[in-house]
Order: sequence, then structure tokens, then C-alpha cells
Amino acid sequence: MFADYYFGIVTSLSHDRLMRLDAKGRVIPELAENWEVKEEGKVWILHLVKNATWHDGKPLTAEDVAFSINYLLEKVPIYKFHLRLVERAEVVDDYTVKISLKEPWARFTVNLLVVRVIPKHVWEKVDEPLKYHGEDVNIGSGPYVYKSFDEATGTIVFEANQNYRLGKPKVDKVTFKLYKSTEAMIMALKRGDIDTVYHYARGVEPLYVPVLIEDPNIDFMIKPNLGVDNNLWFNTKLYPYNLTEFRQAVSYALNYRDYVNSIMAGYAEVPNAGFVPKGWSYFKETRKLETNLEKACAMLDAVGLRDLNGDGWRDFSNGTTLTIPILVRTDLPEAGRL
Repeated sequence: MFADYYFGIVTSLSHDRLMRLDAKGRVIPELAENWEVKEEGKVWILHLVKNATWHDGKPLTAEDVAFSINYLLEKVPIYKFHLRLVERAEVVDDYTVKISLKEPWARFTVNLLVVRVIPKHVWEKVDEPLKYHGEDVNIGSGPYVYKSFDEATGTIVFEANQNYRLGKPKVDKVTFKLYKSTEAMIMALKRGDIDTVYHYARGVEPLYVPVLIEDPNIDFMIKPNLGVDNNLWFNTKLYPYNLTEFRQAVSYALNYRDYVNSIMAGYAEVPNAGFVPKGWSYFKETRKLETNLEKACAMLDAVGLRDLNGDGWRDFSNGTTLTIPILVRTDLPEAGRL
């Protein structure tokens, strides 16, 4: 349940969270029905719902919530990042939790969105959660109960929680099918083997849309992508990446129109300069990114990166050829596209 952060999103079926996002991307209550912020943002008081129960029938209380935060922070690596400013979670009473932070944290609610509340009576006896595979490993408090995983077929089954605090879900059973490739998943969709596809926070890769959109049996929900899926990061502690002019020169050397077509199959637009995407808070209207090789060359010349020996490659002032090592993620096939 903890090992794969991306797939972990699926466990939101079986595990309620403290807060969740609504359809408009706003943080709204789930297990925490309301909260207070005190001591200039360093203390958060969560007031919990009083009718939540675990799938084994035991009540969900502040003991479970405080335990979950402290346990995940101590035992599960990904949460050492998500909860990095948490000092301690404490029980105030049966349905109230106090969380103390090391310093004020404006985005704390966003980090709490990924906290899966787990039952203390199951996990307090487990010292190494990533290695635990007991029968009670998937007990949660959510609308669906984990039933089975067939490793041979890659099938995970959840069934409706008959005793869910908000009422029995309208869908009796949810089945997830894991595929080894996007192509296999898309073929299953076209055959009608599955009802929809899921790719962590992204939907269908644009390259597959032209084929799928012609199928009368497939409907699309088209939404703007507010993420930053394709980007190039510079290590600004190293020369010449620490030079603003160098980074801007690289920016002018990139062919954005080609990326719109080759990576996004035309389902995109050239973005503005800057990191904050359009549609986010604090977005500022800036110039459109553009390809201008003449300007890129002039900027590289200005910072002393020239072709000194006529071989077509830029050199440092000492004659050493400029080489730029690029590190890419190996778990995502599309990560190295440039």
C-alpha cells in the first residue's frame, strides 16, 4: 500500500483521507470536518467526523489520525517529504487532533491530501510497513473494501462498503486491470474490455487521441492540464547553468511548435515564459516562449561560449568543448523527450 506513490492514489477507494479536492480543485473536508490554525500557522487543530469506522467494525478516532501522521513520517520514505515540517501529532480528545509544525506552512492542507489514515490497531505492531503483507494490511475506512489481487492477470478488486458512513456506494464493485504498456491498455479500451483508463493525473496520452476519437463507442472528457508535465531543470549551482543568460539562450534554442505536435499531437499550446502555468494562482502574463536561434547564439557568445575551433560545437574559454549531461527518469518512457 505504501511502496508505490503513484499507484497509491487507487487506495483512496479503501482509505479515507483527512481532506480531499472537489471538482474545482478546492480543498474540502473528508475525515477532518473542519480545522483551525493557531500560533501564527505553527499549530493545526483538526476536528474529526464522529461516525467513521474501519472495515473491521472498529471506530476511527483521533488515536488513529495522530498515529497515522507520526507513523508515516517515521516509517515511510515518501512521507518524510510530504510531512517534512511536522514536529508531532497529538490526541486532544477522541475526535480532535493537534498537529505542531516546525514553522508556518502555507501549503500544509495540500500535503495532508496525500495522507492515508491507517488503523492504529493494525499498524502499531508493524515495524517495517513496506514489508508487511498480513491479511489486515488493506483495512481502511473508505467507501470500498479491498477484496483481491490476482498477480497473474494484474487484476485488483474492490467491493462496496456496506457500512460506509456516507451510505453504501451506488457501484457495487470496482475492478482495476494493470497493463504492461499503454498500447495494451488502449487496445483493451477499444475492445470494450475496460470502461476507462487511468494514468496518474494525466489521462490519455495525446498521441493516442486521434485514433480513439474516431471510435463512436468512446467518449472524451477534455480538461486543461494544470501541471508541468514536460520541463527541463537546470542545476544552478554549476557553471554555466547558473547564468541566467545561458538558460535563456537554451530557451530560445528549443523548438516549441515541434513539441506541441510531436509530443502533444497538437493538443497543446506554446506556454508563456515562467514556471507557474496559466490557470494557477499567481500566474502572470509574460511573453510567449519562442524559438529564435539567432538570439540564442548571440546570448551564448555574450557569456563567452563560442565555437573556438570551427568544429560546430561551443567551447569554454579554455578550449574545452561544452557538453551538457542530461539526466532523465528511467521509469517513464516519455521522460527523455527533448
